[in-house]
Amino acid sequence: MSNDRCACINHQGLLARHHFFKNIKPKENKPNRQTTEDFINDKSSHANLLYHRWLSGQPKYNYSKRLGISYISAIHARDANSILKLGNKHMYRKVLSNFQQIFSPNLRT
Repeated sequence: MSNDRCACINHQGLLARHHFFKNIKPKENKPNRQTTEDFINDKSSHANLLYHRWLSGQPKYNYSKRLGISYISAIHARDANSILKLGNKHMYRKVLSNFQQIFSPNLRT
């Protein structure tokens, strides 16, 4: 369509599917979730989730296409010296590493 013309309401979906989104394919692999579908959003569930993240030692890969950054976050347990002598009240700490800036290849942005 050109000259500022647009499709009517009956053909808007057809226009979008065949002209705008014709190269988009459905995603076949689903990202693995760390929570189940029946996850209860309360304090004890979050504590258990944090404990299992620490126990497994698997880092979490974070990325933001909007900001153009990516980093890895992992959960580490504090030692007794840090808790008792230095006064850190939290049992776990989050460690951020491998910070990267991913710039867009588009020259207009």
